[in-house]
Amino acid sequence: PRVAALALGLLLGYGTGRVAPVEKPPPSPVSAQSSGSAPSTVAVRLALWEGGLEMFANRPIVGHGGGQFLIEYPRFRTVEEIELSSFGRRFATAPASLHNDFLQILADLGLIGFLLASAAAYLLLRTTPIRMWGPFLAFLLLAGVRAPLGNAPTAALVFLFAGAMIRRQHPKGAK
Repeated sequence: PRVAALALGLLLGYGTGRVAPVEKPPPSPVSAQSSGSAPSTVAVRLALWEGGLEMFANRPIVGHGGGQFLIEYPRFRTVEEIELSSFGRRFATAPASLHNDFLQILADLGLIGFLLASAAAYLLLRTTPIRMWGPFLAFLLLAGVRAPLGNAPTAALVFLFAGAMIRRQHPKGAK
């Protein structure tokens, strides 16, 4: 229970770090020119994930630091991602996340952070009845294509649910 609580606390701290970055990000390297049709959101995500994989490959063990995506990602942006995100450079863009929390954790916290997050999820689910997995599994599915950890209300609900699941396993006064 203490390891699960510690891992949950680390994830909560990570989530709040992503909401409030330490520094202001550098300006995006795109100009507000050109025209083009709206890109597919799938194409944008795939291009973002390519940059995220490059970030992870650059610092695979410890990552770039929690909440540092906005500062570090511009070095890893591809021309394709800039073109897609800015609708053909019609306006400047600076993606706030990779739209994949698993890849975001790898890029920000490296393999160590990813393994800690995975261990926390495993410990939580291992000791919870399957009938109660629904909200947590929905969150994990959403984490693959969106960024719920960076959305404070969504993350708060998931962490409250996780806390309730842990509390249910260890009622007050039980030893």
